[in-house]
Amino acid sequence: MQVAYTAGPGLVGALLVGATVGRSLAFAWNVPAIAVHHMEGHLLAPDAGR
Repeated sequence: MQVAYTAGPGLVGALLVGATVGRSLAFAWNVPAIAVHHMEGHLLAPDAGR
């Protein structure tokens, strides 16, 4: 398992909140945190469970 969060593009405030929550969850669960491009996240989400 891993935690992915959007690194951009987007509004700076929303990106900071998302990165903070994503990194915090990854730290708490002891799993890697992965920064992804917003559109790549949409494209790769269907394959995330494989």
